[in-house]
Formats: sequence, C-alpha cells, structure tokens
Amino acid sequence: MTITYSCIANGRAVLAELALTGGSYQEAAATVLKLVLLRAEPKTIIHMGSFVYHTLFIDGITYLCASDNTLDTITPSAFLKNVSNFLYYFKDFFSY
Repeated sequence: MTITYSCIANGRAVLAELALTGGSYQEAAATVLKLVLLRAEPKTIIHMGSFVYHTLFIDGITYLCASDNTLDTITPSAFLKNVSNFLYYFKDFFSY
C-alpha cells in the first residue's frame, strides 16, 4: 500500500500538497473536497479511478490522502491523524 498524494485544505482551497507520482490528483482532490464539504463527516473514503481517497475533517480543515490499495484503511487513517496531530501541537509556530 502506497500513499501517493496528500493535501491539507481549508474549505476547497488547498493549503499544501505533495504528489509522489504523476497524475491528475488536483482534479480528483477538488472533487473529493467538494464531496467532503457537502457531507461534513469526520472521515470519508471515496473510490475514484484507480485510487482511494481518504479524508479527515477537523475544525474546517480537511486532511486528504490518496492510496493505491482499496483494502488497507488503517494506514491512510493513521497517516492523516498524525498530520492533524502535528499541526495541532505546533500550531503556535505557524500563526503570526
């Protein structure tokens, strides 16, 4: 299982992203972010094309990653939780 794309978004505005391989992740991420905002659920898993998009929605911020394996949901969920925890614990360093 490989996480090939990840982003952090506020609403539909992507604040940071990283793609480890080529692909049209931005288009798919925009669609996934729109669906996440409509659902407003804390966790979402969306199958799109050959990737599975996992999201974590906390306080208006969406943490999103794409993986290539439909069977493993634990690894992407743990990754997103770790990213959100990192930003929470170090939020004072990122504010002005």
